[in-house]
Amino acid sequence: MEMHVGKLTAQTRKGVGKIAVRKLRNQGLIPAVVYWGGKPSRSLTVDPKQLQAALDPQRKANTLIDLRIENEAGQSVQLDVMLHEYQYH
Repeated sequence: MEMHVGKLTAQTRKGVGKIAVRKLRNQGLIPAVVYWGGKPSRSLTVDPKQLQAALDPQRKANTLIDLRIENEAGQSVQLDVMLHEYQYH
């Protein structure tokens, strides 16, 4: 079976906590956190349409995603990630 790799771009976010997250959700964005081996976690903002497009319909959360994290300075980091948890209300 062929491995599906989705592509997703996320932006770093400064605001953390309930108020900042609520503002993001009101804008139609998803707050996210990426944890990676031995480095500090990063708080991110993700577009829900891009996330849905990155996920393989058959594998769903088990899709390998090529994540590109952009910051305000125009720098970016590439990571291969998988969803650990996805909450929807």
